[in-house]
Amino acid sequence: MREAESKGILEVMKVGKWKIKISMLQFVDDNMFVLRTCNKNILVLKTILCYFQLASGFKFNCEKSIVVGMGMNRLQLLRYADLLKYNTMTISFTCLGVEEIIGRKILEGMVTKTRKRLP
Repeated sequence: MREAESKGILEVMKVGKWKIKISMLQFVDDNMFVLRTCNKNILVLKTILCYFQLASGFKFNCEKSIVVGMGMNRLQLLRYADLLKYNTMTISFTCLGVEEIIGRKILEGMVTKTRKRLP
């Protein structure tokens, strides 16, 4: 991921007032990829994941994998999920009776919380 980003092949998100680049968050046995929405990024991610599977022998459980769209068109989200062979999910909430889609603010909050925990 870092190499693809450094070569300009993959466009990652920049969040917060310091424009911190985020491409992937890793948890115990989960990964979350954070990318700008475009066909090129989805194809590059799919290629990276395919090569990772070939090199490592690990298999991704596509039934448990999801594509989350934040502030994007539902049809576009479905197209990307189909390309990756993943399920879909949108992050949304209701405020004053109006459904809101969570976008960049959720990422900025994650960066802030993570920064507070760093030494």
